[in-house]
This record gives sequence, structure tokens and C-alpha cells, in this order.
Amino acid sequence: RVIGVAETQQPATAVQEANTPKMTRGLMKMQAKERAQKKNAKLNTPKHDQRAARDEQLKYKCPICLQLLSDIVVYKVHFEAKHPKAPVPPELANA
Repeated sequence: RVIGVAETQQPATAVQEANTPKMTRGLMKMQAKERAQKKNAKLNTPKHDQRAARDEQLKYKCPICLQLLSDIVVYKVHFEAKHPKAPVPPELANA
């Protein structure tokens, strides 16, 4: 005997009942809500922000091309290589 598709599937109400979470009331509901809030608070803690760390490290800005640079040595090398004809900025004159 060949079993048809309709015979192998469960009725729609049985599938819906199996997938829906059970509702709780009163004290259990409040406790479940508190547990969920604590769990979400642990998961949503701020992690290391790479953008903020990068912005914190990049301290110098080239006045011509507006490129951000990390330290004075890199800034000086950049300026000499990329803008040899431009006048040297005052912060590089002393370095």
C-alpha cells in the first residue's frame, strides 16, 4: 500500500500546538521575565569597539589630503612622500 502525502502529515492544529510556547501566569511570568532580562543584559554588554579604538589611535590629520595618521613619525614620512612641494606644517617643523 502506498501512503499518500495527506496521510503522513499531522493536522495543522497539532503542529501549531507543538510549536507554541506554554503561557505562564502570575509569579512564574514575572520570574521568567526577570530571568530573561538578566540573560539579555549579559548578552548585550558592550564589547570592544574597534572604531573607537582606531579613532583614539589616529591623532594627526594631514591638512592637504585629510588622511588620519597614528604618530608624528608616520605623519612626517607621509608628508615628505606624498606632498614634497607643499610647505611643511608647524607641527612637523619641530619633529
